[in-house]
Amino acid sequence: MPLYEDSRMLKRQEMMALQRKRKRQVRLRRTIAVLFLVCFIVLVILAAQTGLFGLLGKHESAQSAGIPGPVVQEQTEQQQQVTPPPPPVPTVAIVVDDTGSSDEHLQEWLSISSPVTFSIMPYCGNTKSDAERLQAAGQQIMLHCPEENDPPNSYSGKGQLTTGMDQATVNATLDANAAQLPGMVGMNNHQGGRAGNNLELQRRVAKWCKEHGLFLMDSMASTKPVAYKAAQELGTPVRKNDVFIDHENNADYIRKAMRQLAALARQHGTAIGICHFGRPNTARTVGEMIKTLEAEGIRFDFVSNISNRV
Repeated sequence: MPLYEDSRMLKRQEMMALQRKRKRQVRLRRTIAVLFLVCFIVLVILAAQTGLFGLLGKHESAQSAGIPGPVVQEQTEQQQQVTPPPPPVPTVAIVVDDTGSSDEHLQEWLSISSPVTFSIMPYCGNTKSDAERLQAAGQQIMLHCPEENDPPNSYSGKGQLTTGMDQATVNATLDANAAQLPGMVGMNNHQGGRAGNNLELQRRVAKWCKEHGLFLMDSMASTKPVAYKAAQELGTPVRKNDVFIDHENNADYIRKAMRQLAALARQHGTAIGICHFGRPNTARTVGEMIKTLEAEGIRFDFVSNISNRV
């Protein structure tokens, strides 16, 4: 009996010792797990702080060196695309035809400081002097080339282009006209009720312009004008008249035409208008309306610098 009791006591002690060992192992595992978790959290925090401080350090050092630092993108690409670009400023170009025939209103035109393009007739008494004075004032000039009208008044001026001309004759005529206007940026037609409707002639004119680095402007003065079409076919820089500003030479009509140009520019971005150098009310009223429309947000530029709406 005592031996049996001793055996049971021994087994009980062994079991208790085993349980204590297991409890110690469980506590040890828990302790290790907690320590591992703490270490992992510390490492994550340190890594995050090190990266952030490194980025800030680079930004500060770049700023001190005068170099833009990296930009932290807080907006998504979609958010960045929401803001539209600013709309283009509506721009008007004014072309003054028949320049060179008289300098009666020259001082009024010279008083306009905004960009204006003057289309000058060849072989006139003031062709060269007007060109020089206008260019000296900072304005641009172009050739106002006489073109054949319908009979019986077919002649429109010396240096005229006619429908029977071949390419060599067109070239020689335009070379002689252009020689009087150094620095010209382009050309348009003077009259041309017949020549302006002739596609073959206008192709030859467009070819000459392209070869000389000039734009061709269609004044839209004939019944079925085709200069614009010819220039487009050949890839020649081209412009087109939108409004005849002083078709009636009274101040109210001119003001209304200038506002029509402004409306077209607001709608399409650009607009081009033609007026005439020697008409009594034109220079004064156009100059007045340029100032008025500029105050309303319209920009004026040389016709060489803008493109027509199609």
